Amino acid sequence: MGDRCLVVVTDGTEISPAIYTHWAGYQAPDILVKAGADGLIRKDDVSYASARICGAFHEALKDSGALSLGLIAPPSALDSDTLRKFSHGDAGVILVNVSDGSLGYFGSYHQTQKPSDWNEEEEFTAAPTSIVLADK
Repeated sequence: MGDRCLVVVTDGTEISPAIYTHWAGYQAPDILVKAGADGLIRKDDVSYASARICGAFHEALKDSGALSLGLIAPPSALDSDTLRKFSHGDAGVILVNVSDGSLGYFGSYHQTQKPSDWNEEEEFTAAPTSIVLADK
């Protein structure tokens, strides 16, 4: 039970510990976009960005009663197959690249494009594919 999500920060070389949340998977993209807009995610600084993202999740969830926000060991690699297997399900893994601000989704219900079999009677909202990065 829950709505789990893992957020991993990288610059393409360095990989942060994964930020784990048990109840905020559906909110995770919005929390990341807001953190970027607020100038919290420093360009090209994996350690600083991951700490600030963890803080943004804590702030967003502090009054919600959400359980389990923490850090776990990073994935062994950043390829799609490894990240899908690393996922705990639900919202999966969101990969934040602090070199270019891109967001990637792996093993996730978040969709960046409408699936070909989407029921046209339902509204579709694409997950964001990038965030704003602050200069150092």
